[in-house]
Amino acid sequence: MIQRWVTPSGPSTAITVGDVDLSQCKPSLETFAASSPTEAGFGSQIAWADDNPGYDVNARPAPQLKKVLQEVGPAC
Repeated sequence: MIQRWVTPSGPSTAITVGDVDLSQCKPSLETFAASSPTEAGFGSQIAWADDNPGYDVNARPAPQLKKVLQEVGPAC
């Protein structure tokens, strides 16, 4: 999975994560929204890595994800 964040203080960033949030022993999709900020200027997205072939998580700003599964915050 790929998580992408937009913040008011810098370029968007992204990371790859597993489909399980090991710290909470739950699927990542289940914990994603609760751990994402919802204030003005913030946005978070999560999508399957397979739906985003060639996606570069090191690019700054991080490009928009395709086939987004969940989106939180007004800046997405």
